[in-house]
Amino acid sequence: MVFTGLRAMIYSIPMMRNVYIWGPSLIRQGLRSLYKATPEHGPVHILFCVADHFEPKWNGADPQREKERVRRWNEEYPKNASRHWDGNGRPPQHTWFYAAEQYNPVCLEAMSRLCTSGFGEIELHLHHGYDTADGLKEKLERAKEDFAQHGALITQGEPPRHA
Repeated sequence: MVFTGLRAMIYSIPMMRNVYIWGPSLIRQGLRSLYKATPEHGPVHILFCVADHFEPKWNGADPQREKERVRRWNEEYPKNASRHWDGNGRPPQHTWFYAAEQYNPVCLEAMSRLCTSGFGEIELHLHHGYDTADGLKEKLERAKEDFAQHGALITQGEPPRHA
């Protein structure tokens, strides 16, 4: 039963790169652990980490292609993720590493809606090769301001605050 649910989750989540290579061995390892578990050790938890360098402008995409990529995530991910949940009833949590230098307020706002709907979080991704300390600091500060407008980069704690 666990294997069927995991297999369905892995194959239904769109755009998981090379899962056919690493997925089966990961599942085998998890199942071996289940067979070794005994009641005195308590439940066995299986965790998946799904992270994505989310770059809607990847490969020189024009604005129409960029919007299409974001639209697809917003429509398809909730459909697929909502079919699966953890022991607390939460759907899979996805981390989107959004490239700061590709900032588009419409796209980031749309991705933020996925997060506020309970499907994950947005993290800052920054390409900064050959940068200076001052240049990097300026880019990070600007990105923090941009992302904060859409509810991204919020810290844990009471009360939560922007990074």
